[in-house]
Amino acid sequence: MRKLSLLILFSFSTQAFAASHVSFWNDITPASLSSLVKNIEKAALKIKADQERVVVIDLTSGGGDLYAAFKFVSDTPALEERLGIEIDTRVTSTCESACTVLYTAGRKRLARRGASFGFHSPAIASRVPRGVSRSAVLESARARWMAAITKVDPALAYEIDRRNLLMDEEMTYLSGRSLDGGYVTTRE
Repeated sequence: MRKLSLLILFSFSTQAFAASHVSFWNDITPASLSSLVKNIEKAALKIKADQERVVVIDLTSGGGDLYAAFKFVSDTPALEERLGIEIDTRVTSTCESACTVLYTAGRKRLARRGASFGFHSPAIASRVPRGVSRSAVLESARARWMAAITKVDPALAYEIDRRNLLMDEEMTYLSGRSLDGGYVTTRE
C-alpha cells in the first residue's frame, strides 16, 4: 500500500507542475510569429490553477526574418507580464539563423545534447531603402544579432565574433552540448 501511495503522489506532483508546450516549426515571418503569440495566449489560458505558469516554445526552424525575431524577443517580457506566465524556449533538433535569435526569448533555454544551432551571415531578401547601403543594413543586422546573444551569453557572442560566424554565408553549426552555461541554460 505504501508503494502505491508514493506512486500516486509522484504522478500528481509531476502533473501539477508540467509546463504547457507550443510548437513552432515555421519560417520566421511577422505572420508566423503573430500566430505563435496567439498559440501562446491559448496555452496560457489552458494552464490550470495548480500548474506552474510556464509556456515552453519548442523551436525547429531554418530561420527567416531577423527583424521579426528581434521584435518578438523585445516584446516577450510584456507578453509574459500580460499573460502572467514565464516563456521558456527549447530546441530538440535544429535551430538556424533567425531561430537562434528567437531562442534567446526564453527565460530558460533548453536544448538536447544533439540539438544544433546554425549561424551564418545575414542576407537581404528585399530591396534596401533609398540612400542606405546594403553593407549598412547587414552590419545593423549583425550588431542586433550579436546584442541578442550577448544579452544571454557574452562568452558565446565573443566566440561567434572571434570565429566570424556572422560574416560567412555558409552555415556553421554549434551543438547544444557545446553551448551549456548561458545560451543553453538546461540540457536535456
